Amino acid sequence: MKKSLKKLTAAWLLLFGTGVLVFVSCQPSHLVLAENESSDYSIVVPDSATTVTRAAADTLAAFISRMSGATLPVVKQSEAGKGNLLWLGCRPGDPALQFPDTLGSDGFAIRFDGKNILIAGNTPAGTQNGVYAFLEDYLGCRFYANDGMMVPRASIITIQPIPTTQKPAFSFREIHGPEPLNHAWRDWHRVHRKEENSPEWGMFVHTFQKLVPVDEWFASHPEYFSQVGGVRIADGQLCLSNPAVFGLVMKNLRAEMALKPNALYWSVSQNDTYKNCECAACRKLDSLYGGPSGTMIWFVNQVADSFPDKIISTLAYQYTRQAPRNITPRDNVNVMLCTIECDRARTVPDDEGFARDITQWSQLTRNIFLWDYVVQFRNYLDPFPNFHVLQPNLRFFGQHNIPMMFQQGSGRSWSDMVELKQYLIAKLLWNPDADVEAITNDFLQGYYGEAGAFVGRYLTLRQKALLDSKGRLGIYGFPWDGFNTYLTPALMNRYDQLADSALQAVTGNVTLTARVQKAFLPLIFARLDIALHEPDTTFSFVKREGSSVTIKPAMRALLDTLVNRSERLHVFDADERGTTPASYRQEVLNLLKATANPGKGYRCKVTMPRQPSEKYPVGGSAALTDGIRGMNDYNVNWAGFYGTEMEAVVDLGSVQPVDTVTATFLQFHQAWIFLPKTVTVELSDDGQHFTRAGTALNPHKPEQTGSFTHDFLVKTPKARARYIRLTTTSLLRCPDWHPGHGLESWIFVDEVVVK
Repeated sequence: MKKSLKKLTAAWLLLFGTGVLVFVSCQPSHLVLAENESSDYSIVVPDSATTVTRAAADTLAAFISRMSGATLPVVKQSEAGKGNLLWLGCRPGDPALQFPDTLGSDGFAIRFDGKNILIAGNTPAGTQNGVYAFLEDYLGCRFYANDGMMVPRASIITIQPIPTTQKPAFSFREIHGPEPLNHAWRDWHRVHRKEENSPEWGMFVHTFQKLVPVDEWFASHPEYFSQVGGVRIADGQLCLSNPAVFGLVMKNLRAEMALKPNALYWSVSQNDTYKNCECAACRKLDSLYGGPSGTMIWFVNQVADSFPDKIISTLAYQYTRQAPRNITPRDNVNVMLCTIECDRARTVPDDEGFARDITQWSQLTRNIFLWDYVVQFRNYLDPFPNFHVLQPNLRFFGQHNIPMMFQQGSGRSWSDMVELKQYLIAKLLWNPDADVEAITNDFLQGYYGEAGAFVGRYLTLRQKALLDSKGRLGIYGFPWDGFNTYLTPALMNRYDQLADSALQAVTGNVTLTARVQKAFLPLIFARLDIALHEPDTTFSFVKREGSSVTIKPAMRALLDTLVNRSERLHVFDADERGTTPASYRQEVLNLLKATANPGKGYRCKVTMPRQPSEKYPVGGSAALTDGIRGMNDYNVNWAGFYGTEMEAVVDLGSVQPVDTVTATFLQFHQAWIFLPKTVTVELSDDGQHFTRAGTALNPHKPEQTGSFTHDFLVKTPKARARYIRLTTTSLLRCPDWHPGHGLESWIFVDEVVVK
């Protein structure tokens, strides 16, 4: 019996991450909690039990009733009888049952005294955590997802009295995803939720823009804002060396605190961009303190000194990510260290730069809020095989004594395998050494039933393909990025086979079928995205025969399947911008409509005196008439020209009627890409003598933000020509208000359409 008990204890340690075990002598080998719809147990709560403890007691009683039909009364400690007792949050006088003082606010212990059971923490939250651990670890209940709770039915409930003490690895644990929006899911998985309007947080990240509003102050006081390249810019940060800026921040921060006097955390942090101030005074501070991060800490320390009873939070993000020198954050300064640049195909310990930064920051302060990213932001429906980095990363954070963890996922939106990912992350936030394989297998079997084995093989196969190919995994990518790594044609076909097998395994079960379809929904999106790039005749939305371009009915139907299935499965957003599957379909259909009407210039020869930049290889000048439309992403099928104008001559092969000439350009000034000011079209019969047909003007301002395209159209009624020359007039250099002002800028052109 002792041998088997040791084996069971070891298994529970691996699967559920239990902590210190304390064995109590003279303990029966098992306890009967309920049998034949009755129980000898009562649940005992303190006489002064909080609403949290009382709710935990009611929850425990309700689950036992659901499992066995037995009703356990909930009584106060002063009313407890002599029968079998399940003490909840109470502390009997027996010294052997006293708990360690190291449980903290969230930890708990579960003890056994004969047939009596004791579950308690140092706080009501700790006791509540103990109840949910008891339900899961001892009674076998599971809360896989908001649509997937498993409560086993049994005529008899027996438990093995193996005591445990547990304390979480991180004091603050938040997962930013759809499942944790449910309060019950958060309680069960012992995770927190911080919101800007929560009692503890007064202001939360990127607050410079609120503390010193650009619209209010830039016109009259440009010196309050970043100087970049010798010019003050509105679209940047604050000039932290300016005493007036400090005074204004303090004034407005006090006003905000007056509105929420009980809030503890107040963020004084950079805007969500680069463009830190380069004025002489700020540069001097940078040199003293090891860079912009040191200047930020210098500034925030002064704010923290003025509010010793508050915690002033700031960001170690992008240009402030590296730890400073010759300065230490105050004890009441909270540093939010962010992993946004990290490659998700590699673990953080393997990222030399970030590993160095976290090590150096942890040597300066223990007050660190680690902001990690676990989702593909640009496309929530992109297959995103990052499971292999979750445990090593959280272990690494724990080893560096990081107390606060924020795992940023897809917010309210569904994303690739989000149910399993959030479930697993919740376990690892509590105990980074938990058995990932056991937890994953338990989830796959419990949530997907007989299909779980096929879903698991799919996850394993794509993970192995990514690692074997040594591919990268960024959080701002597309399925197309994985075409040569984990989304190759051969692998895509294999994934589809596993999806078919998974669906066959649960035929007739509506609930499990929906879950399986959801798990494999990103494969449909991946096939559609890759097809838009037309890597070969198989992966293409269209069929090209000579000058004819037709849309494949099967691909059009697959696009409808994505939308219809998404709506049925409540998948609302395709990315963080809020693009819906339906609006994505409309974008694709618009693109296909243009693709199916390539015009007379389709596949015609294009000559250019200056070839496009090799930084964005698209096949050179041929990209302008290849019929493959560039998407709203400058990395895909756009010919780029850096600091120079575009000139292109399209040879139609013979003199033909020409009614319109259209050239499509892209603007995304955050990446230094601007639309040209004008596009001029000239016509010729011989390629030597050209006549101006017209000039199209740019109606958009250079300051217009976001990534968007514009068609420059020139009408040429009743004209005839063989050669069409297009020339641009452009900014060539970034304007004064831009952070790259004075430096060369880009123009990006895709398709030239002649009709």
